[in-house]
Amino acid sequence: MPDSEDHLKPGISFEILDTIALQITDNQAADQLQGARRLLFNTIHGRTLLTGWPTPFPLLCSASSIDWKILPFGPFLAYSENPPLNLDLGASLMLKLVHPATKTKILATSLFAVFLACDGEQSTRSPRPNLPPLEIQTQVFLSDSYLVNQIYRSMKGPQNSDDIQIGGDGPPEPIWILSYKTEIVDPATGDVISEEFMCHNSLNFEDLKDHLRKLGTKRMGRPSERIFTLSQGAMSVEFPEGFGVPMMSNERLRIATQILNLNPVDQIREVQYRTTVRYARDKDVMGRLQPLYQRGLQGLKLISGVDGYFGIEPGDTEGHGESCSIGVLAGKRTISDKYGRSFAAHWVVAPGLEENHTLVTEMLALRQDTTAHYVAVHLHPFAKSLELRDLTTGRSVFRSMATNRLGRVGLEHVEYFSSENGFPLYKDHEYTLVSVYDNTSGEPQDAMAVMFIYMLDKNYQKKLLVN
Repeated sequence: MPDSEDHLKPGISFEILDTIALQITDNQAADQLQGARRLLFNTIHGRTLLTGWPTPFPLLCSASSIDWKILPFGPFLAYSENPPLNLDLGASLMLKLVHPATKTKILATSLFAVFLACDGEQSTRSPRPNLPPLEIQTQVFLSDSYLVNQIYRSMKGPQNSDDIQIGGDGPPEPIWILSYKTEIVDPATGDVISEEFMCHNSLNFEDLKDHLRKLGTKRMGRPSERIFTLSQGAMSVEFPEGFGVPMMSNERLRIATQILNLNPVDQIREVQYRTTVRYARDKDVMGRLQPLYQRGLQGLKLISGVDGYFGIEPGDTEGHGESCSIGVLAGKRTISDKYGRSFAAHWVVAPGLEENHTLVTEMLALRQDTTAHYVAVHLHPFAKSLELRDLTTGRSVFRSMATNRLGRVGLEHVEYFSSENGFPLYKDHEYTLVSVYDNTSGEPQDAMAVMFIYMLDKNYQKKLLVN
């Protein structure tokens, strides 16, 4: 249909529809259909659905008072402890579930999974009712004061780092980081001032190996040493409801901050970072949060090597899209892959329009399929967009648009992604990162392009974290 996007409802795009459609594969849908049929035929033969029935959505329910929640996650499959739920045949091949104590009835089709919210154990996708509101803890950290008295280009301004711990001085316990936010403030008054002095604010693990040992996520994928990176136009990360980053309260962390100033100095001033962390104690969570881990995908420019495909055999270009272009280092640091190539993650952008492609499959490092629920983006002034594309399907996964300041050099806003449903990522797909810069300054500028993707950690084991 010509102009088909114009006929979609407001707020709906084909990317959103693709995300919903790709939540499960055709084979998974067929398996779920067969499971629903088995339930139906067992009912016809007079069998009862009892505790222990195989189900992809485990649920135990023994309450006589039941709340119902319907979510679009496949066919209804559940089991019950006491009293059991009896099945009988409903009209139009629908399952009619009857609770023998309350006589409550519902219909379930292959289009919906029905979750029972009750006092027993249940899927973490559906929080238990009657729980107290999740108690949120807050900690605030202040950086040293920085003097702004001249032009400071990216990665050239005053910087410092501070060792911190989140969770107080009590006995070590599991905690969940919910959000990370920073502000540029006047050290004397605490008033918030322009974020154009912001280069970056990052929170890092001091000992990633120790964190991995506690968290037990080696099978899922190696998290980055960096937990958060904030920058101009992206001053905070707040996860969607029901998600967080788990860690121990006694883990050693480091906040690194640096100042930027790309505009003429109209007055000498001191500035300071005020960083706020929101978290919840695991004892208060009661199964209401799902664990995320972060991987950073970096746009690169080739400095040396046979081609610009990061992390793959030289010459193995089929199915990997365009390679990154040859670039000029803006700093001193290079990144090498195991095939001897050398790349720049901080490069020079000449005046005019630039589009660069970087193969990021190896950076994503997926060991199994998962879903992404938050994407933060780091760009420099004169950026237009950063896009993650699935080369296997030929479709865009997520594109972030950047808004530059009017009349001054700097970023006003950089779009992010946040969703409880998320979008799927596949371990056997190839992915590329596409950055677009439009340098209108008439002189060379420096650039970076990074997507920080927070993915569902399906192998999270709290017992390892605690031990």
